[in-house]
Amino acid sequence: MSQRVYNFGAGPAMLPTEVMEEVQQEMLDYQGHGASIIEISHRAPPFLEILEETESIFRRLTGLGSSHVMFFMHGGAQMQFSAVPLNLMARKRKTFGSLSDHRKMGCAC
Repeated sequence: MSQRVYNFGAGPAMLPTEVMEEVQQEMLDYQGHGASIIEISHRAPPFLEILEETESIFRRLTGLGSSHVMFFMHGGAQMQFSAVPLNLMARKRKTFGSLSDHRKMGCAC
């Protein structure tokens, strides 16, 4: 293996070698299911187990009770930023926004 590079940026962080090796193996065969996790249907039992375990861990770590519904979505901060104007405006109302710099280009105004 080449020398590992440390990333101290706001994006993805460096993972321990052991974690990377486990991920590498499971990309070929996730826990003996004969397919990688990216090949398994989101409706298949192995994926549903991951989803349930992830939700359980998140609820335990955050103290979030069962009174709240949890959504797992892609998109990250950019999607959240774009959703702010949509959440703030009333139904069937129009809004206006200006694109004055690159940070505002993703705004869904």
